Amino acid sequence: MDFDILDVINEATKEADAFEGHPAADFTIEEKLLYLNGLALVMNADGHIDDTEKEYIRILIKSMNLDESTLDDMVTFAKAPDKDTIQAFFRTFRRRPVAQLFLFDALMMTRRDGKVEDKEKAVVDKIADQLEILKGTQQDIFDLFCHIKNRNWQESALYFSSHLLNPDHFKHLLAYHEVEFDALMTETAEIRSNRLLDIMKSKLVDSLEWGTFACEGTPQKASLITKEPITLLKAIASSISCSIVMPWLQRMLDRGELRVTKETVYLVQEPEEKVLFEFSNSFFKYEQEANAFYLGSLDYAQKSIGSGEILHAFLRYTNLNYLIEQNDLNNLLILTDSIDVAVSNAGHLPTCDGVQVSAITSGHYFANQGHPNAINEIKGDQVEIRYCNHCSGGHGTQSGICDDKDRRFTKITLSEMLTEHGFYLVK
Repeated sequence: MDFDILDVINEATKEADAFEGHPAADFTIEEKLLYLNGLALVMNADGHIDDTEKEYIRILIKSMNLDESTLDDMVTFAKAPDKDTIQAFFRTFRRRPVAQLFLFDALMMTRRDGKVEDKEKAVVDKIADQLEILKGTQQDIFDLFCHIKNRNWQESALYFSSHLLNPDHFKHLLAYHEVEFDALMTETAEIRSNRLLDIMKSKLVDSLEWGTFACEGTPQKASLITKEPITLLKAIASSISCSIVMPWLQRMLDRGELRVTKETVYLVQEPEEKVLFEFSNSFFKYEQEANAFYLGSLDYAQKSIGSGEILHAFLRYTNLNYLIEQNDLNNLLILTDSIDVAVSNAGHLPTCDGVQVSAITSGHYFANQGHPNAINEIKGDQVEIRYCNHCSGGHGTQSGICDDKDRRFTKITLSEMLTEHGFYLVK
């Protein structure tokens, strides 16, 4: 017989072992069977059940410590699925965090035969939507799938952080490939922090509104200006959406670091608990039976979480609290992809789409008459404001700030500008 003994060994040992530590192993019998029923729907999505797809079901059956005869039941179900079982599947796994794991296994199933049919993709997308997996999370799971498929461990490490996906649902994949989780997390700590910053930055930049910048006589080489002043806290809060925070909240809940009452979520810490947020004042809801957070509407996924305690707790957890603690103008420019702040010249205010913009609101102690004012320059930790408090009517829509003989200046701290007033940014 003409054969290659190496090929025989490879075939005999290929995926012979179960996934050690697959989270589905802890399910009840009913949950295990429903989980497999859901994957059986994917297995026959294109009307053809490939042997490699059945092999993956068999691996999961072994991972769940079920009898291998269960495979025959799943093949039978795949060929003639009944509505009651499908409905039971969605009732069991909808909104549950472990739905992330199901979607990953479903993606694995669609790639078993080496090709992805449009109908397979449509079935997986439909199941993911019915399970109420956020669109951003669906993309994260697909990205993780691609990185693991290509054994790109450093890139995959980002998705093993609880601000994107719950790492407990995917650790078994690393164990299967003999990659040590703690060592990978340590090795990639800085990379993961930088990638989170990149995600925050992209969300913030997408949310900013820009107008056309102009100011006669200034050397600034900019053409765009933000349509409103931006504070550092507002920028950070705007960059962190519900879709980023929810996996982190769930992870904290699973570890016992949060306590949920009917209306309130508490952060459990020493020496005493503190309120993290009230459900009535947030986009989040809680399903007690599943012990899981979910969004009141899927449309809330890209909403900013705001600037309350939940923001500060998230920044502490992800080691990004330095962004606020440093209160640094450079951080604001980096986050917003800006090059500078709008400044005046000797006699003109900056304009946004032809309309003058002032550096300080009219309610400020030295601009309480509504007179125009603008940043003259920034020197160290001081922002020099060119302003007018001597004319009775103000300048309104006129271009001049003050005449050269009666020009007024005052200073305000950079910290106060960053936290209270903000800057019109230009690029």
